[in-house]
Amino acid sequence: MIRREGGFTFIEMLFVLAILSLISFFVVTFSFRQMQLDIYEKTIQQFELDLLEMQTLSMESGLTSRCWINGGKELQCFQRYDELLIARQFPDNITANIYTTNTRIEFTGYGTIINFGKIEFLMGERRTIYSINLGKGRMRLLSEQ
Repeated sequence: MIRREGGFTFIEMLFVLAILSLISFFVVTFSFRQMQLDIYEKTIQQFELDLLEMQTLSMESGLTSRCWINGGKELQCFQRYDELLIARQFPDNITANIYTTNTRIEFTGYGTIINFGKIEFLMGERRTIYSINLGKGRMRLLSEQ
């Protein structure tokens, strides 16, 4: 009497489970990494938009605007010393290197940048340098590494 069973063995099911676990591990890891990079890119874009907003406000009002990075974790922008216009915290995993050449940006009433240099943002091993150009009155993302 031949007995036929129409199912899978325990070893075959464990093998399939191991393959599915491995695939799901890679998918979750990739998704988490992409989410972190998205947060990083949005933070840099928001930083640039905040500076452009302050530059535009300086040109409209004719007053000097000042922005600085407070402790590497927060961007603060003022038009007068007692009037805080923008206070934006950076996400927990992103910091600005306070030892770069510039952590304070000033715009004249004409929108010209008074001081210039580079601001470096760090997220783990990823590094982005943001360049402030003197005299040209513009800002740009210098490099990503």
